[in-house]
Amino acid sequence: MSQMPQARFDGIPLPELPVVADMHMAIGNRLIELKAEKAAGKPIVWSSIIIPKEILYAMDISVTFQEILGAWVSIMRMSGPYCQIAEEKGVSRDVCAIHRCFLGCALADERDEFFEAMFVEPDFVIGSTYACMSVSKSFQLITDRFRCPHHVVDTPINTWGRDLPEHAVAYYTAQMRELIAWLESHGFKMDWDKLREEVRFSKDLNLLLQEIERYKSAVPSPIKSYDSFVALTAPS
Repeated sequence: MSQMPQARFDGIPLPELPVVADMHMAIGNRLIELKAEKAAGKPIVWSSIIIPKEILYAMDISVTFQEILGAWVSIMRMSGPYCQIAEEKGVSRDVCAIHRCFLGCALADERDEFFEAMFVEPDFVIGSTYACMSVSKSFQLITDRFRCPHHVVDTPINTWGRDLPEHAVAYYTAQMRELIAWLESHGFKMDWDKLREEVRFSKDLNLLLQEIERYKSAVPSPIKSYDSFVALTAPS
């Protein structure tokens, strides 16, 4: 295989707001920290970003959301080489570009040193059927590559509008219970008090994000699009 091109830092977008710059750095640092946790013997879970993170945090799980890694591949202008690797491994060009980015990074025989510093092999994989339907199959490739247990959460797509029917809520609740049971079968333990705390935090955070969204509608906007993207992904 030819040598992997090096990630280019010149010309990449950078946050404008200081608080978003701190978020930007924290995202990268967290990915690097996971490697240290893996080296210390803590199992690493790869999860779809759609999975409710409150459950994972309440179970003290070291989790990484690979859609974020895929976004970083694109930001660092490495999507071409890594998408090509994914396609050479059999991933269709029709598959979500973000997924092809992180799949190429995961399936590569060698990685650019920037992403090698961030990449950590999974011990468990959690996929989902929502919102991007390629998640369930994309994550299965990771399962095959690293030979680790895999669980898929089936999420009903909201075709009903604002008021969800009770049967859809009940079905998704059952899916969450199955996810918790699966994680507990692999040695993780749910802290229900911690889960309540995480849910309260998420509710407060969502209210804050809604307020920020209202401010963003001002003309001219007080935040540029890249800062907005980083700010939305940082809570994950």
